[in-house]
Amino acid sequence: MKYRSILSALVIVALSCAEESETNPDSFPPLGRDEVAIRSVNVINFTPTKVELELKLNLLYYYRYGGFCLDKAWGDYVLNYGDKLPSSAFQFDAFDGDFDYQTELKSVTRQSPNPSTQAYSALLLVENTLDFPLTQLEDPYSNRRFEALNYFFLKNQSPNNFALAAFGKNGKMGSDVKFCAGFNEPWQTYASEAIKLSEMEGGTNNILDALTKSIDYVVNNATNPNKAIVVLTHTPPDYPYSKYLEVVQKAILNKVTIHIIDLNYHGETEIFGFNALALKTGGFYISAGPAGGSYPVFGFGATMVQLSEMLNRQYQEYVMRIEIKYTGTDPTYFETGYIYPHIIQMGYFKTNDRTDCGTKIFLEEFEYNFIPYVFSL
Repeated sequence: MKYRSILSALVIVALSCAEESETNPDSFPPLGRDEVAIRSVNVINFTPTKVELELKLNLLYYYRYGGFCLDKAWGDYVLNYGDKLPSSAFQFDAFDGDFDYQTELKSVTRQSPNPSTQAYSALLLVENTLDFPLTQLEDPYSNRRFEALNYFFLKNQSPNNFALAAFGKNGKMGSDVKFCAGFNEPWQTYASEAIKLSEMEGGTNNILDALTKSIDYVVNNATNPNKAIVVLTHTPPDYPYSKYLEVVQKAILNKVTIHIIDLNYHGETEIFGFNALALKTGGFYISAGPAGGSYPVFGFGATMVQLSEMLNRQYQEYVMRIEIKYTGTDPTYFETGYIYPHIIQMGYFKTNDRTDCGTKIFLEEFEYNFIPYVFSL
C-alpha cells in the first residue's frame, strides 16, 4: 500500500502544545480521566477532494471526587456513558497539519453491539523496554499503574481467564517474550510476576515477534472460545507496514483478536501498524498516551478499569460520521491505493447534579481526546 504522508505531517506540531488536565496527585484514581476506543474505521464514499468516514468507538471514563468518600473502592466510580450521552454532547475538532483540510462532524448516533455470549481467554502482553517499567521508585505514579492492573485481575470473572506475558528485545528479560503466568492461575501470581517484570525492563520494542509467539501461545493454551491478545505498548517500533499485515493474517487465520492500548504520545505513535493490528483483527485501538510530557498512567488506568467490559463488548458504541475536505492545490489528492493518517480531537460534555458519595458523579465538562487513526482508499 502507498502512503499519503502530507496529511500526517499533521498534527504533530499542533498537538505538541496540548496541556494535561489538572489532577489531584494525592488521590487514586485522579479527579477524572476519559479515553476513546476505536473499533472500526470505514470509508463511506470519496471523491478526489473529499472523503466521508464512519468511525465506531466506545467512551471510557472514571471519576473520583477529591478527598471525599475515601472509603469507597475506586472501581465504584467507573462511569460508562455509552448509554448516557446524547449527540448534542459532542464537541469536535480535527488537526490537519498544514491546514489544507477541513473536517466536519456530520452525525453521531448510538448503536448497541451484540455482547459476547462466549467466555474469553485474554493474554495481557506488556511491553517492558526503555524507561517505562511497571514499578519504579522515582516514578510517583508507579503504584497507580500496578493498582490499575490489579483492579482488572480482581474484576475478571470466571469462566473468563487471562495470562500474562512481557516482551522486549535483547533486554534484561533474556528473551524476546516471557510468558509469566498462564490461564486459570490466581491473580496474585500475576501481581507477583508484574513486579518481577518491572525489574527486568530493557531493550527495544519487538512487538511483532512477540505477537507472533503470543498467537501460538494463545492458540495452544487458551481454554475459552473467544481468544484475544491485549497489548500494552509505549514506544513506536520500526517495522515496514507489510510485516504488520503478516501478523494480522496469522491472527485472523487463528481467530485471535488483537487489542492495542498505546501509551505513547499520540503524535509519535505507530499509527499505521497499530491500527492494522487492532482493527483488521476485530479488536479496539486506544491511544491512551499523555496529553503533555508526563507518564500516561491516567489513561492507562481508565482503560484497565473497564477492560473486562471492553472484552465482553458490553458497551454501546457511538457511530460517528465525519467528512474530510482537501483544500490544497492537488486536484486528485484522495486516490485509490493510498493509506491516509488522521488525528481528530473530540470532547464531550454532560451537565448533571454531582453526588459526592454515591457511585455516580457527573461532570459539567470532560477533557478532550486525541484520536489517531488511518483509512484506506
